[in-house]
Amino acid sequence: MGSYYVGSYNHSSMNDTKIPVMVLYNKTDDYYQGFMPPPPPSQLLLDIMEFNRWAVLFIIVFGVIGNVVSFYIFTKSKLRKVSTSRYFSAISIVDIGYLLSTLCTNLTKWGVSVYHVHGLCPLIMYVNHICTFLSIWYVASLVIEKFIGLFWPSKKAHFCTVFRAKCVIIGLAILAVVCYHYVTWTVGSDYPYMYCYPWPENELFETWNKLNKVDAVVVSVIPYVLIFCLSCLIGVKTWQFYKRNRSTGFRLHRRQTAYVPQDKEYKTSGLLLLVAYVTFFLSITNGVFRVLMIMQPPEMILIAQLFQTISYSIKPILYILGSRPYRKEIWRAMKHTFICKRLFRSASLSEMQTVSQQTDNGRAIEIIIEKTM
Repeated sequence: MGSYYVGSYNHSSMNDTKIPVMVLYNKTDDYYQGFMPPPPPSQLLLDIMEFNRWAVLFIIVFGVIGNVVSFYIFTKSKLRKVSTSRYFSAISIVDIGYLLSTLCTNLTKWGVSVYHVHGLCPLIMYVNHICTFLSIWYVASLVIEKFIGLFWPSKKAHFCTVFRAKCVIIGLAILAVVCYHYVTWTVGSDYPYMYCYPWPENELFETWNKLNKVDAVVVSVIPYVLIFCLSCLIGVKTWQFYKRNRSTGFRLHRRQTAYVPQDKEYKTSGLLLLVAYVTFFLSITNGVFRVLMIMQPPEMILIAQLFQTISYSIKPILYILGSRPYRKEIWRAMKHTFICKRLFRSASLSEMQTVSQQTDNGRAIEIIIEKTM
């Protein structure tokens, strides 16, 4: 018996946005037994594919620009002094890497093949694997840090520091670079260089298949369970804090006592919960499809892929909605741009002119009154 797998390989859900072409590989004789023609696509599938063709391009361009701005804000503004900003800046970098690798894999929709360049297919898949792993695990690390700050505030000064955040970020990056090296020699492209898929050789395909199942658990099960469970506990803890804070007696007691540093943890937990829940609900469907090896119906596969791509692009909007300091730094950065400088300068000059005209009119009126007197 042969084994079936999808010829247009993609890390996120094992198939490309084109209609999957199933290949029957004979393990015993080590050769392709033949291509199975896909079923005729429905009109709904064709409409979704055409919509994804342009929607993914817009989402990628918007996400890359937004993540570049977010990386600048978290590294060059006052927010860089906070340990969580290191995680947010790292998330921005890996999200950019994922979006660019996704853009390369989607260029075939416009008839542009990038896989004809030797070594580019495994390189794109290698970057896609690394960025997918790091993005979700950086969010999980951020949730774990916030959980420690709320439930063990005495240990926050020891574990939740800028130095330890850098160690976690660098350690996870090194782990991803080392563990995903198998992609560079188990994935490739063949003529007509339109798809990137695992090599059909018996040993290589078996190696890729086993490691891909492990990767599905590490990327699509463990971090999502951590994010969901810890975020629920953080949300309950934050809700209890604000519920107690509404009571009159507790409010008077807080005014009489000194400021507690733990209050800042509750005030900044809103942004974390927003990022965690949105990432979870946008990506969980595609993760379930990947773990359970679900490839039908193709309409649901395409929609799940689109939602996951949105999860990598929407984070800058979540930062604006959930963080007042981030909005202030965005506004401050806009003021320092060349165009905004000219606009503010022209506005200030017009205000000065109106003020001077008002003072001159007032002086003229005073002079007329004095002459009449």
